[in-house]
Amino acid sequence: MSTPEDLARWLEEGRELLRMLNEQVEYLAQENERLRAELGRLPELQAVIARVNQDNDRLRAERDELLAAFLWRTWWNKYVTRAVAAGRGKQIGVYVERRGSVEVAAGAERSES
Repeated sequence: MSTPEDLARWLEEGRELLRMLNEQVEYLAQENERLRAELGRLPELQAVIARVNQDNDRLRAERDELLAAFLWRTWWNKYVTRAVAAGRGKQIGVYVERRGSVEVAAGAERSES
């Protein structure tokens, strides 16, 4: 049989458990309010993400264009250097004279002569 001391201890443990449960419920209610407020910002954040993705796509396209131009220029400079070295052209300043044409060694222009 339970003694009055046992009942008093159980009663105190029950009160402590209810107090802890009440604190947890209050914490969860506050967390729920905070999450609802963040959820309200979701459309704004989605719009920001869409703008950033558009900027990213534009910058990637620009980067690809610049990379292609750089690679072409690199190839062109190697081509002109090899042509001059192989005797297929004669470099005059920044120009290379080749049979029937004059080409800019930097690869910017080409004109028939």
